[in-house]
Amino acid sequence: MTPQTVTTFDFIEIPALEIVCNCGSRISIPLPQQDLPESADCLGCKRQLWGSAQDQSRLRVLGMLKSFTSWRDLQNKKFALEFSIKQSVSQK
Repeated sequence: MTPQTVTTFDFIEIPALEIVCNCGSRISIPLPQQDLPESADCLGCKRQLWGSAQDQSRLRVLGMLKSFTSWRDLQNKKFALEFSIKQSVSQK
Protein backbone atom coordinates (compact mmCIF):
# COMPACT_ATOMS: atom_id res chain seq x y z
CA MET A 1 0.00 0.00 0.00
CA THR A 2 1.37 3.41 -0.98
CA PRO A 3 1.57 5.88 1.92
CA GLN A 4 -0.51 9.01 1.40
CA THR A 5 -0.83 12.39 3.01
CA VAL A 6 -4.15 14.19 3.12
CA THR A 7 -4.38 17.97 3.09
CA THR A 8 -7.74 19.50 4.00
CA PHE A 9 -8.82 23.05 3.20
CA ASP A 10 -11.75 25.06 4.50
CA PHE A 11 -13.07 27.27 1.69
CA ILE A 12 -12.74 30.28 4.02
CA GLU A 13 -8.96 29.72 4.06
CA ILE A 14 -8.53 30.12 0.28
CA PRO A 15 -6.91 33.56 -0.21
CA ALA A 16 -7.08 33.69 -4.01
CA LEU A 17 -8.09 31.85 -7.14
CA GLU A 18 -5.25 31.38 -9.64
CA ILE A 19 -5.64 31.17 -13.38
CA VAL A 20 -2.72 29.23 -14.87
CA CYS A 21 -2.07 29.59 -18.59
CA ASN A 22 -0.62 26.71 -20.61
CA CYS A 23 2.62 28.73 -20.81
CA GLY A 24 2.90 28.54 -17.00
CA SER A 25 2.10 32.18 -16.28
CA ARG A 26 -0.30 32.79 -13.37
CA ILE A 27 -2.91 35.41 -12.63
CA SER A 28 -3.92 35.55 -8.98
CA ILE A 29 -7.39 36.90 -8.19
CA PRO A 30 -7.69 37.77 -4.49
CA LEU A 31 -10.83 36.72 -2.65
CA PRO A 32 -13.41 37.99 -1.96
CA GLN A 33 -14.22 39.12 -5.50
CA GLN A 34 -17.53 39.52 -7.35
CA ASP A 35 -16.54 40.48 -10.89
CA LEU A 36 -13.97 40.00 -13.65
CA PRO A 37 -12.97 42.17 -16.60
CA GLU A 38 -14.84 41.42 -19.83
CA SER A 39 -11.61 40.34 -21.51
CA ALA A 40 -8.31 39.02 -20.22
CA ASP A 41 -4.98 38.11 -21.77
CA CYS A 42 -2.16 36.01 -20.34
CA LEU A 43 0.55 38.20 -18.86
CA GLY A 44 3.25 35.82 -20.12
CA CYS A 45 2.43 34.78 -23.70
CA LYS A 46 -0.30 37.42 -24.35
CA ARG A 47 -2.78 34.69 -25.41
CA GLN A 48 -6.41 35.66 -24.91
CA LEU A 49 -7.93 33.84 -21.93
CA TRP A 50 -11.43 35.16 -22.62
CA GLY A 51 -12.70 37.87 -24.92
CA SER A 52 -16.19 38.93 -23.91
CA ALA A 53 -18.59 39.15 -20.98
CA GLN A 54 -20.41 36.04 -22.27
CA ASP A 55 -17.30 33.91 -22.93
CA GLN A 56 -17.79 30.49 -21.29
CA SER A 57 -14.29 30.52 -19.75
CA ARG A 58 -14.98 33.87 -18.06
CA LEU A 59 -18.39 32.73 -16.86
CA ARG A 60 -16.95 29.55 -15.31
CA VAL A 61 -14.18 31.44 -13.49
CA LEU A 62 -16.69 34.08 -12.39
CA GLY A 63 -18.98 31.36 -11.03
CA MET A 64 -16.16 29.95 -8.90
CA LEU A 65 -15.22 33.43 -7.65
CA LYS A 66 -18.78 34.20 -6.67
CA SER A 67 -19.19 30.82 -4.93
CA PHE A 68 -16.05 31.26 -2.82
CA THR A 69 -16.95 34.88 -2.05
CA SER A 70 -20.54 34.02 -1.08
CA TRP A 71 -19.33 31.25 1.22
CA ARG A 72 -16.91 33.68 2.92
CA ASP A 73 -19.69 36.23 3.38
CA LEU A 74 -22.17 33.74 4.82
CA GLN A 75 -19.75 31.75 7.00
CA ASN A 76 -22.36 29.31 8.16
CA LYS A 77 -21.73 28.65 11.86
CA LYS A 78 -23.28 25.16 11.83
CA PHE A 79 -20.79 23.56 9.43
CA ALA A 80 -17.74 24.20 7.26
CA LEU A 81 -17.32 23.41 3.59
CA GLU A 82 -13.98 21.68 2.96
CA PHE A 83 -12.20 19.59 0.38
CA SER A 84 -9.22 17.25 0.65
CA ILE A 85 -6.31 16.45 -1.61
CA LYS A 86 -4.63 13.06 -1.31
CA GLN A 87 -0.98 12.87 -2.33
CA SER A 88 1.07 9.72 -2.66
CA VAL A 89 4.28 9.81 -0.69
CA SER A 90 7.22 8.36 -2.57
CA GLN A 91 9.54 6.11 -0.61
CA LYS A 92 13.21 6.15 -1.53
